[in-house]
Amino acid sequence: MAEHHEPDIYRVSSPAVPRKTGYRAVIGQTLFEEGTNWRLMSRVARYVANLPDADFQTARTGAGPVTVRFGRTLDRSVGEWHPRSRTVLLNPYHKSVRERGSSRLMGSAVFEIIHAATEPTREHIETHASLGHTEELAATEGITPAGYHARAMASLEFSNIRFHRRIMANIGRSGTRADLFHGENQEFDVYYNIQVRTGGTRGHEHRYHVLRQSSHGPS
Repeated sequence: MAEHHEPDIYRVSSPAVPRKTGYRAVIGQTLFEEGTNWRLMSRVARYVANLPDADFQTARTGAGPVTVRFGRTLDRSVGEWHPRSRTVLLNPYHKSVRERGSSRLMGSAVFEIIHAATEPTREHIETHASLGHTEELAATEGITPAGYHARAMASLEFSNIRFHRRIMANIGRSGTRADLFHGENQEFDVYYNIQVRTGGTRGHEHRYHVLRQSSHGPS
């Protein structure tokens, strides 16, 4: 089990009158902000700050500046990572949170911060696509460049899922509502085939074509 990792900085502004001024907490370079639902955001911030897993805290620190806010997610999930604004958006009104409790929100906060930490890897994959390197790699495997790109992105997602599961196991939370991926198959090939079958890779394939068109004309 990973050793407990103390938060590098924990600071809350205006805690005495949060309803009027909003909530603001800073843990290193991770900022938590909320204007109205301050009690719940306070719980999210403290959960992240006190998560006793050294690997997660190292990843969070390495992610650099990240802001965590509440709001409606674009893909209708509990949480999502927005790389351009470097924002983790969490939906406290999501059906999963309403039915399974706020632990679902805590687990999602951890998962999206993992996404933030692996952003350089995502950027590297997209750079390969933009420069045409993906075409060369795909040719060696006899698959389409768009398919190769989608598989690379699915592999990154799967790696983040495994990291999340390992964190939950390390802190004794396996099988709880914070363990978002409990019971899912742990083999990448199975995960990837499910993604392909359910259309989960289509967005990545479309993104590949956008990257190629914007950099070197139509693919």
